[in-house]
Amino acid sequence: QNTLKMQYLFVGLSVQELASIKQFKLKVIALLLVYIVNATNQSARTLSHYFLTQLEDTIKYISEHDLQLESFTSVVFKELSQLEESKPGIVAKLLLPILQSSEPTPPPKPNTNIKMCKVVINRPQGGPDTTHKLSAGLILPIPLNAELYSLQTESLSLLRLKIKYPDQQTHLIMPPRNHLRLVNLSNGK
Repeated sequence: QNTLKMQYLFVGLSVQELASIKQFKLKVIALLLVYIVNATNQSARTLSHYFLTQLEDTIKYISEHDLQLESFTSVVFKELSQLEESKPGIVAKLLLPILQSSEPTPPPKPNTNIKMCKVVINRPQGGPDTTHKLSAGLILPIPLNAELYSLQTESLSLLRLKIKYPDQQTHLIMPPRNHLRLVNLSNGK
């Protein structure tokens, strides 16, 4: 979750910084995969598939932008490309020595162009326990008025609203572009 926050909660990241975040995410998933395979009796098939998918996406992203792979990513890619089967146990057994011998990546240089996205909800007011009455079978519109800070135009396609219903179901919806408007460019809204 923290790597996703680093990737999507902040704007102004350079291509190199996004590549570093993606490679850090690979290390985290690899560590989690090794832990689940070796220390629990949970199935790691889904996590193993997710790790391999993220590895492919990261390699593709880095090659598209002509960047250099970190040593961990290049060794993992080289070793996994030689495997015939990608079962979780085999992948975890291969990852463990690579993780143990992996050197920490130096932190990136400070970037003053990075800004954190922030949302202030003005309406509806109240907490999560605020009740809205409706009759059975009817739709209840609840207007939402919020201010989004540091949201860039190219990030609008990533914007989602998370709605939680009384029956505990949650849905992510994408607000229509005509429902968004620029309020004040000088304050970064």
